Amino acid sequence: MQTVSQERMLALLVAAAVGIGVASLLLILRAILFRLLRVWARKTETDVGDILIAASRIPSIFWCIVGGLYSGIRGPLARLHLDLPSI
Repeated sequence: MQTVSQERMLALLVAAAVGIGVASLLLILRAILFRLLRVWARKTETDVGDILIAASRIPSIFWCIVGGLYSGIRGPLARLHLDLPSI
């Protein structure tokens, strides 16, 4: 059994913090964007804006999470060249 070095543990903690931070920031920006889009959609006479907002609400959450995961994995971990197991 291998032990995890302090350097690797710190790298994983930094990667997790970066990923959570970026995902949180993206979710905040998403909330602001959807609030502005709802205001715009109320001013229009057609339902196209409402349909687009409803159709993109859930997928946009997943994209925010994916952005956080990507930045956490590609940022801090890429510099250490860790041999992480592949799935």
